[in-house]
Amino acid sequence: MRKIIYNLPIWIFMLATTGCAMLQQNPPSTEEKRKISENFSAQSRIAIAECFHARAIVGDSVWAGWSKSIIPVNIVTWNYEYLINYPNPPSKYTFLEHDNLLQTDVYFKKRTFKQLLIGTARPVNGKLTAFFSPIEQFKEKLPFVDTNFYRTLLMHEMFHIYQLLSPA
Repeated sequence: MRKIIYNLPIWIFMLATTGCAMLQQNPPSTEEKRKISENFSAQSRIAIAECFHARAIVGDSVWAGWSKSIIPVNIVTWNYEYLINYPNPPSKYTFLEHDNLLQTDVYFKKRTFKQLLIGTARPVNGKLTAFFSPIEQFKEKLPFVDTNFYRTLLMHEMFHIYQLLSPA
C-alpha cells in the first residue's frame, strides 16, 4: 500500500500530461493544411499520377490484375509523410485533402520514418506500402537522374508490392 501511495504523484503527473497532450492534438486549421499540402509538391504529385495512369493502361499486359490493384504510396518529405491510395488509413494519419490529380484522398502525419533516397516497401498497419522521397529530394541527391527515372523506380516498387500480394 505504501508503494502505491509513494507512486501516486507520478501517476497523477502522467495522467495530467497525457491528457494535455491529447488536448493539443486538434485538427489542423485550413491555413495549416494549406502549408502542409504545399510541402507535397505538384511535381511529385504529377509523377505519381503518371505512374498510376500508366499502370491503369498497361498494367494487365505486364501482370494480370495489376491495372486494377490499389497500391498505397507513402511520400516521406523532410517534415511530413503523405499517405495516398490507402482505403482505410491508420489513425495516426490525418486527412489532408482529396487530390483530383491523384484521384485519391491524401493523408499526412509528422515524419517518423527515416529519410530515404530510393524507394522501399514497408507495411503500414499491415498493408504493404511503397515508401518514396519526393522527386525534388530525389533529384537533389542524384542530380544526374531525371523524372523518368523517378517514375520508373516508383513503378518498379509498386510492381514488387503487387507481385508479393498477387495470388498468382
